Amino acid sequence: RETGFILFVGEREDLQVAVDEGKLLKAAWCRTYTVPGVILPAFHDAHCHPFGAGNRNRRWPLAEDAHKKVFDDMERAKAVNVSECSDWNEVRKALTERWKSGAGGRGVGEVLFADGCKPEIMLALKSDAAAEIEKVLPDVPVVIVLCDNEAVAVSRSAMKLLLDEGFGWSFERDDKSIQRSSKGHPTGYFAGGVWAARFALLSPSSITSQGKRGLKDGLLELPKHGIVSCTDAFVYENRLPIYEAAFAEDVSRKLPRTSIALGHQHDETSNDQIDGVLKRAPALRRTWEDTGFRYCMREAKVEIDHVTWSTQNENGYCSWDADKLDRLVHGMIQADFSMHMHVFGNLAAQRSLKLLRSAEAM
Repeated sequence: RETGFILFVGEREDLQVAVDEGKLLKAAWCRTYTVPGVILPAFHDAHCHPFGAGNRNRRWPLAEDAHKKVFDDMERAKAVNVSECSDWNEVRKALTERWKSGAGGRGVGEVLFADGCKPEIMLALKSDAAAEIEKVLPDVPVVIVLCDNEAVAVSRSAMKLLLDEGFGWSFERDDKSIQRSSKGHPTGYFAGGVWAARFALLSPSSITSQGKRGLKDGLLELPKHGIVSCTDAFVYENRLPIYEAAFAEDVSRKLPRTSIALGHQHDETSNDQIDGVLKRAPALRRTWEDTGFRYCMREAKVEIDHVTWSTQNENGYCSWDADKLDRLVHGMIQADFSMHMHVFGNLAAQRSLKLLRSAEAM
């Protein structure tokens, strides 16, 4: 009687041990297959990404008009005005004074904006903008906007923050408006009003208001296809207030019920940062009952590797240090979160299975 169930995956000798020890009853109808490489039982983790999808759909059609609103965003972010600065040294001084004063750039996201920069200063920064800015303010997201709003010079921290916000943009695409070094890396100089608009979205008011509208757009697309509940399987911690606000405003309950998975990506995370996440996790957890059955957050997702074109060899790769990954996954399970594993390649699949086996032992 064929059931279609996979009872065991592993080495042949391990299978024999499991049978000999009585841990596995190998019935006559069982079939044994020997294959090279890794076998990963099929598991369909159906999910969606309404925040990214909704914001992409909103922003691409609006791209040409969006840059006209950048100065409004700059004003709301209390950007430092560098229009009177005659050279880079004066701009550096203005940035440093504003940051030390705690005005404008300090707060949500801690992004420091400067607008009105003269063309000759921006052009001087073109070949190495991010490095020059970080000589002034290391590890601070800084966005400097050209006086006509047709270019920005940004720090590495600002570039990382834009990618982390999950708007669906990438610096890896063949985009002539991105100034690159001889090795092909972005220098931190971006030409065009569209890029100015994108970085302007890092202002707190923009991220909250536009992100919320984009999230609603993404979620409201689902009921059109008969979907009444979903799993949003990668939500950064700093985006949770947007979800809370979106559902709070949805008094008519048009948004589908959403299970949110707290997202964790790449191994740049330090042990201290992981400990911080684990410390905050119990307070972040939400059950259906907590939210009136609108949304919940009882799950977490880890990207153990990324997309197929990122693989470095035929077995793939793991983007996490093994000890850090164990620390995070085991800690989240202890905080009563269910784990999702994002994998493509063999190496990441093996790492995931090992993690799950060790989690069972917990």
